[in-house]
Amino acid sequence: MLISAMLAITLGLQETGPLLSLSDSNAAIWEGPFNTGTFFPEQPGEPDLTARYLGDDYHWPVWAVAGRFICPAPDGMEHPNACAPDQRDWVIRQAAAPQVENSTRPRHNGSSLSRRVQEGLQADADVNAVARDAGLIWREARLSTCPVAQEAFDALRNVSWVPTDHPFVNSSDELTLVLHADTIEVSLNTYLQKAQFTGWLAEGNPANRFNAFIAALEPCWSTPPVPAPWAETDAD
Repeated sequence: MLISAMLAITLGLQETGPLLSLSDSNAAIWEGPFNTGTFFPEQPGEPDLTARYLGDDYHWPVWAVAGRFICPAPDGMEHPNACAPDQRDWVIRQAAAPQVENSTRPRHNGSSLSRRVQEGLQADADVNAVARDAGLIWREARLSTCPVAQEAFDALRNVSWVPTDHPFVNSSDELTLVLHADTIEVSLNTYLQKAQFTGWLAEGNPANRFNAFIAALEPCWSTPPVPAPWAETDAD
């Protein structure tokens, strides 16, 4: 009986291939649907702003954001130097895992998506096809039409990006211990300069301020004029 069971398991693995880990499915999402380098196909190159919400130590794919500093044009976007300063704008695009019902933890959205992708890839499905079936969120906002978010964005730019406090001791010398925290990676790029920060959502740091910025964009999201990176194409 034991030999028969082991043989069945062995044959099953041969038919379906080695079991993919959740780390594999996370990587497939970050490199595929959540690849910020694909968010602006009409303006290739490195975005002016990128961010990723990493849930827990597993880096669950909660959302990814890319932004462009642009000069609006009738046929799309132009370099910001093509128009006056008061005409320039930020376009923010976000790809996000769908909301898990009755959950208040963003990481649950990412872990649910990762498990769904894991199952799909194990069955030899394309990661973009799984993303389409999962109902990933694809949206954009412009800061010129979202004053509340503009204020939050200004706060992000004005915060110190250099950690100054000891990570485990606060001003009252009490020990602060952070375990399994969600983190945000954020990067702002300008000509020959880049500011990057990765950290948990501590009060007043860039990760916390960027999370507040995304929350402020909530009433301003709209459908982008370009397809989602995981949208079906003629090649599919």
